[in-house]
Amino acid sequence: MHRIFDIYKSWPKVTIHSEIYTLILSLYISTLLNQKLWAQLSDIQTDQSLTNQAIFGLALFVLLTTLNYWILSLISWGRSQKIVLVLVTLAVASAAHFSNTYDVHYDTSMMANLLATDYAESRELLSWRWLWSVWIYSVPVVLLGLSTRISKLTVTRKVTHKLIGVSATLVLSLMCLLPQLKTFTSVMRNHHDLRHYAIPVSMVVSGIRQATVLKAVPAEKLVKIGEDAQYQAPVDKKNELMVIVVGETVRAANWGLSAYSRDTTPLLRKKDVINFPYAVSCGTNTETSVPCMFSVYGRENYSERKIKETQNLLHIVHKVGFGVTWIDNQSGCKGVCAGLEFVDAKKFSDPKDCFEGHCYDSNLLSALEWSIDHQAGNQVIVLHQIGNHGPAYYKRYPENHAFYQPECRDTNLDRCSKESLINAYDNSIRYTDKLLSGVIDLLEKQKNKNVSMIYVSDHGESLGEKGVYLHGMPYAIAPKEQKEVPMMFWFSEQYQKTYAKSVACLKQQSKDPAHHDHIFHTVLGLLNIQTASKKQEMDLSQVCHG
Repeated sequence: MHRIFDIYKSWPKVTIHSEIYTLILSLYISTLLNQKLWAQLSDIQTDQSLTNQAIFGLALFVLLTTLNYWILSLISWGRSQKIVLVLVTLAVASAAHFSNTYDVHYDTSMMANLLATDYAESRELLSWRWLWSVWIYSVPVVLLGLSTRISKLTVTRKVTHKLIGVSATLVLSLMCLLPQLKTFTSVMRNHHDLRHYAIPVSMVVSGIRQATVLKAVPAEKLVKIGEDAQYQAPVDKKNELMVIVVGETVRAANWGLSAYSRDTTPLLRKKDVINFPYAVSCGTNTETSVPCMFSVYGRENYSERKIKETQNLLHIVHKVGFGVTWIDNQSGCKGVCAGLEFVDAKKFSDPKDCFEGHCYDSNLLSALEWSIDHQAGNQVIVLHQIGNHGPAYYKRYPENHAFYQPECRDTNLDRCSKESLINAYDNSIRYTDKLLSGVIDLLEKQKNKNVSMIYVSDHGESLGEKGVYLHGMPYAIAPKEQKEVPMMFWFSEQYQKTYAKSVACLKQQSKDPAHHDHIFHTVLGLLNIQTASKKQEMDLSQVCHG
């Protein structure tokens, strides 16, 4: 350590003003760490002459550099300036890597994902390639830090110089942007996703916006809904048992029951299930879709704040006397189970089935069996899978379930062949097929109950189509692979006898498109719960009856 410090002290240095130092880094970030932004801008300006492209590009570059300068100037003060700016550059370089590699957009939903991501999820993305990319981008910044000495100023002069710097860059930006205002407005209106590539500006803006709605609301402070809810017990007086399986990252295009060329659901094909081939998700990431699918607002009336601050489907079910349990094998219930029973499925795992913070979904079956035996009366149990969570699809199933070979065993998905990537992804679906078949086998043993099961994936996944991988793109521009998901229902013989009309209606509706918004109303219908919050036309089990 002393040797490193001696090298730093002996390195020849040039004295430089703190604001000049900040401006140099701002220029560096705008130029080399925003390659994706400039590539996207070039793609959408093909109808413009090279001269017009250059002029507009220069104006946008000045604006971006100005905004970057403001951010860096605001957070860098005194002796810590170099250290802070090096750390910021490391973070920006990391963000640039994911933007370049996975086409990541840093909008509010992506920032919600980032802020909610746990260590086990994030470590799968931190590859040697990521480390190399961050290192390469950071070398110039480190060399700049070694080669310069920040001039010492009083606090008053520092503040004065920062204000001068902010004012000067503002004037320069306006001078460059105003002549291009018409073009700028048109580009931003027609390609509003472009701003999500601007790093770190988009991250700061989206992060601040997300922080205003991210804070979890205590169960007792949630806005109440369904206060008028009533459960109408069936004539046979048998208890209800519903299992809702929330899948992870399964797209409809690779779901065997949905006419996929490869049979990825051979076990479910043998069961008497009702499959909805192409349901549309509420979001393109877990943080958005899971709360949304249980909410009365849905995608049609989407408001992240209202969804987070309002009770949901599970709270209504609990109000009418049902036992409600959320069993989780992922990163939590995203606020959906606030005030309700939460069970960590990892406690039911065989140690050999867990590594790097994740466990195979087989633990959900053990937890489900425990939960059924643990409670009497009417029950709704939610199973939250790790499912097909990427990019390490090959880690979602044991080696003896690698049916399709060769399989991609690299988290840098663009390094894998298309065949091996799809093989690994499909192997994960085969493991979900095994889980769901096991759930049905377990539920079939509950002879004296009206038993039902729903499976629906939270969102889909891109597997390299048009160079896009993973998920989380802004909903308005996300490809169908990220929004079309499988949805499936199963009912016991007893349930089909008790609620024959509901099952028949559901079968009829399976021929038509469905979406996450149907779940809230359909679950209430299947459980025979009436409330003013439920819309008859959105209940797939009752809409046939008028």
